[in-house]
Amino acid sequence: MSVVAETEVEAPEIKFVDFDEAFQERLVALQVRDETFCRRTEGLVKPEYFESRADAALVSLAISYYERYKRPPKEATNVVAMLKDAIRRGVVRTDMIEEIKDKIKVVFDPSMDIVSCLDFAVDQVGEFARHQAITAAMLVAFDHLEKHNTVKVQEALEKAFRVGPRPNSTPYSYWKEAETRTEVRRAMKMGEIKPNGISTGIPAIDRLLFHKGFGYRELTVFMAGAKKGKSFTIWDFAKLISMQGYNVLGVTLEVSTEVLSTRLDASVSDTPIDEIEGSIFAVLESIRSVRDKKLPGELILHEYPSGSFRPMDLQDLIDRYKADGIKFDAIVIDYLDIMAPNRWVQNETENSRTVWVDCRGIAQMENVAMISATQTNREGHKSVTAKAEHAAEDFNKIRTADLVISINATEEEMAKGEARMFIAASRNQKGEFAIRIKRDLSRGHAIKEVIGFE
Repeated sequence: MSVVAETEVEAPEIKFVDFDEAFQERLVALQVRDETFCRRTEGLVKPEYFESRADAALVSLAISYYERYKRPPKEATNVVAMLKDAIRRGVVRTDMIEEIKDKIKVVFDPSMDIVSCLDFAVDQVGEFARHQAITAAMLVAFDHLEKHNTVKVQEALEKAFRVGPRPNSTPYSYWKEAETRTEVRRAMKMGEIKPNGISTGIPAIDRLLFHKGFGYRELTVFMAGAKKGKSFTIWDFAKLISMQGYNVLGVTLEVSTEVLSTRLDASVSDTPIDEIEGSIFAVLESIRSVRDKKLPGELILHEYPSGSFRPMDLQDLIDRYKADGIKFDAIVIDYLDIMAPNRWVQNETENSRTVWVDCRGIAQMENVAMISATQTNREGHKSVTAKAEHAAEDFNKIRTADLVISINATEEEMAKGEARMFIAASRNQKGEFAIRIKRDLSRGHAIKEVIGFE
């Protein structure tokens, strides 16, 4: 656990003098936008360290927000709202307003890369804080040394050397955090902060889910029998997530990127898949229109042979994009059952379990919503409604996933272009209810609209 040094000696004014203006602006952007940075450097970054008063003001607002909600503001609208409140309360001087507004534009500029520099920034802040703590502790230690109190000398220096970034796992005090949890729930209910999830792109479904969408740091799995629309469903959601401005990484182990992109073209352009070749330029114009109006986030697809892609390969892929400044919000894998474990063993159930556990661990570490699919067993394939016990081969999959949704359709429902999404298992909410939907797989639409609930 990180320790922030406390000393009895009044320290001189401290500034990030070794950090140039551009790096200090990145630190501001990280404090305002990145949850990992805020969590790992909590207590180490102080507004008075910044040379620019606008930087200091924004950091002060962001730290106050984090202390209250245990998450950074992330969005410019939240920062502007905080600034207006600070102006109203007289916390921010009127002569600083324009300067702060300009700085907000800088830290939220799309060209401001805070992904590739995250680990370096955390290390630099940690080194800076440790250096300051040791400097202050030495003054205290000399005072104790003159009094021949070597125990106090050792305590002061050891405490200073422990100053640094927090590890990725931080302690959480259940009893002490009761007020914080309550404030987060109140603010979420009032719409002051957003739920910790990514919208599915379909409000009627969002309202039924615990995170009002796909949860960050969680694994959502769609389950169905063979050729029942699992792949269509997860890629349709990948498209909907990207169209909201989020970055999506897609890994396909079953169909080629050529086939997959054709399905996505059909969905985006609302064109039957088998008519795309006869409507080449009309499809292109539709895609361009959506792209220009929606300003979608990245939707990057990678194709690998079945049984060759491992969780460690996924982590390597994520790291490579982070180095290029791309941070993913969601990862779609088609699908976990045909991935390979990091290390093969003779027990197939254990191989499957480690793939699922390792991938969910990546979702937690990378703070992404992970979406995949899995097969039902034969009984589930024949059932009117597939339930948790119908997962094929290994029930550990149900234990590992945070949300399992089965896709069901009788012959009559399929003839009408309808299906049911059944909440088969959920870690965070009650399940065992169905969402009736309209769909048109011939045009790549796994969900066109919600038509009822059961």
